[in-house]
Amino acid sequence: MNFTDRDTYDPVNDLIGTGGFSKIYKAYDSLREEHVALKFFSADVKEKYGIVAEAKRLLKLYHPNVVRFYDLETIERQNVHLQTEQVLVGVLEY
Repeated sequence: MNFTDRDTYDPVNDLIGTGGFSKIYKAYDSLREEHVALKFFSADVKEKYGIVAEAKRLLKLYHPNVVRFYDLETIERQNVHLQTEQVLVGVLEY
């Protein structure tokens, strides 16, 4: 199932927080049938911080005191300069 078909959120009203390299939104995941947190990583984070490798490790981790990491998607979108860029989106436990 495509990311845009799977997760529904309002970028204005569903913002949970921002950090140095990501923004997090509350969303409804129709595949999981529950609310999730979507973590949108900045475009340049993938190369600098090894987010993909970290996500692979987190997908295997389960602990009641740690937020579950369900999935990692790569989507294409236009930046403010109207250039197409790839953005990593983490799907996490809400």
